[in-house]
Amino acid sequence: DKEKQLDGEEKGTLAEAESLGEAPEDNSLQFLRADTVLLKPGDFQFDYGFAYTKFDITTPVIVSTPGGNIVEHAEVRLRELRVTFEVRYGLARRVQLFLNVPFGWVHSEFSFPGFDEFENDGGIGDVVFGGSFLLRENDPCNKPDAILTFAAVAPTGNDPFTPVSASTAVPSLGNGFWSLASNLLFIKNYDPVVVFYG
Repeated sequence: DKEKQLDGEEKGTLAEAESLGEAPEDNSLQFLRADTVLLKPGDFQFDYGFAYTKFDITTPVIVSTPGGNIVEHAEVRLRELRVTFEVRYGLARRVQLFLNVPFGWVHSEFSFPGFDEFENDGGIGDVVFGGSFLLRENDPCNKPDAILTFAAVAPTGNDPFTPVSASTAVPSLGNGFWSLASNLLFIKNYDPVVVFYG
């Protein structure tokens, strides 16, 4: 009887407790599960990416020789390794800033029988920065989130317009000019699916 009484007291104590231990950490994906698709004020995220691109093409070229012009088949090869780092920061409830900095290496080669030329470029690419603005939040009327993004590209990487040799494929990690871009994106969450269109 005494044992049963102790068990009953223990059960009563547990049932009356307001909380048992600490609440588990929220590990849901913030972008997909939060009330808003932008970061909260003061929050930041850091992302990195890795890409390797290989491009091979065969093209005819005219080669001048003492006996006249002949047509040869030239090989053009381009290989690029790029690692990008991006930081996003929630500035205000409806404003998010971002900065994207790529680093990499690019190799180009131009060759045909009796001729082989290659060039390399490495370092920082063109830096992209800008902001995203939440124009409309998802509401009970089933309207999607609307986000307007403005971005600028700074020509921080080497440009492809100053050939250092006779190669037809000058390697570069940049475009050589400033550019501006904008994007209007609509996002609708049909849990667990998120639909993007814009």
